[in-house]
Amino acid sequence: MQKKIVAALALCGAGVAMAQSAGTSKVELWGIVDAAVRHTNNEGAGKDGLTKMIGGGMSQSRWGINVEEDLGGGSKALVVLENRLNADDGSVSTPFFQPSYLGLQGP
Repeated sequence: MQKKIVAALALCGAGVAMAQSAGTSKVELWGIVDAAVRHTNNEGAGKDGLTKMIGGGMSQSRWGINVEEDLGGGSKALVVLENRLNADDGSVSTPFFQPSYLGLQGP
């Protein structure tokens, strides 16, 4: 009976060690929203001035997904997807117009 318990504990310990040495995953969801309020004199219907929100005040708004999967032995699978976003109305451009790729990294 004690031999079975010791054997079971040894198998559990080996399983935990294997699980810890197995690859790890990293998934990042990120985004940059760039919006500005612009006021222009002598513009608009009555030429009084026009104030409105605009997207892309300093840079282009965008969102992305970065995935890194450890395959073991120093190898990794990589996925990067990035897409533009219009901050003023929430619409998106052509899917994954920004840099997007799928790759393998190894020793």
